Amino acid sequence: MKNARKSFTFIFILLMGIFLAACSDDDRLVDAEAIFSKDFDDELTIHFFHLDLPEKAGESIFIEAANGKTVLIDAGIPEAGEIVDDYLEELGIEKIDYVLPSHPHIDHIGGLHTIFETREIGEVLEIDVPHDTRTYEKYKQLMEDHEIPFDTIEAGDKIELDDDLYMEVLNPPKGTTKDSLEENYSSLGAMHINNVSEVVRLVHGDNSFLFTGDIYQSKELELIEEYGEKIKSDVLVAPHHGDGTSSHIDFIEAVDPDIAVIASNINFNEIVNERYEDNHGSELFHNAFHGNILLRSDGKKIRVIMEKEKEE
Repeated sequence: MKNARKSFTFIFILLMGIFLAACSDDDRLVDAEAIFSKDFDDELTIHFFHLDLPEKAGESIFIEAANGKTVLIDAGIPEAGEIVDDYLEELGIEKIDYVLPSHPHIDHIGGLHTIFETREIGEVLEIDVPHDTRTYEKYKQLMEDHEIPFDTIEAGDKIELDDDLYMEVLNPPKGTTKDSLEENYSSLGAMHINNVSEVVRLVHGDNSFLFTGDIYQSKELELIEEYGEKIKSDVLVAPHHGDGTSSHIDFIEAVDPDIAVIASNINFNEIVNERYEDNHGSELFHNAFHGNILLRSDGKKIRVIMEKEKEE
């Protein structure tokens, strides 16, 4: 009996040691300086920029592959453009290979006014739904002034970034144009444009990341119907900045993310946060709580660095 107890104690101590060792590595770090360091050139890095403004600032997400290919998804409101530009400067980025404006609302394309002036742009990949606003007109005029190439993307398209790294487009549906939308709606309100946001699934080896723009719950449920298990991803960027219009629990369960990120300088809806953390059990990272957020992927494991701890 004593030998059995000794064996049990030894196994328990061994398992605890393994557990503590696993928890003490660099999987989850709070390190403001490391976020913009050059130490991760051999990995895929995804920056969720903190657009630290007093008003709703939108989102901006920057992706850099180990081979140097870069993608910028959105750039916040016009006032956020300089913030995004400063972050890119700190990262030493002169050229962006692909800019993906998820949809033409001001809190997604406004900051691109600055980026189009300061950075070399390889190509803009946008949805085929223009918007009747001064912000959109300036966005298009700057593309023309700087001779920036552009194309439209829709479901079924694929963007190859490296041998084991690609982006597959899940939304908008094939054939989506402003004319096709206006066949069903007399005028295009915010919801109609949000629901044709680019939804893109980034695959890196065994890891996957789902970027969702501002889609509403109605579109989330359509994506479940359309793609089933194909939308399952390790990381989910919460639609519409974590607003209550989105993040249906069925969508969260279908994507089944280990990690959820809310790209927003404002905490819009505590109930949505609870759906991720309490109802589903995802780790939740939020710009409003953690500042700048960096995800690192080696194709097998995803590590997270935060600028600051969440204040209770």
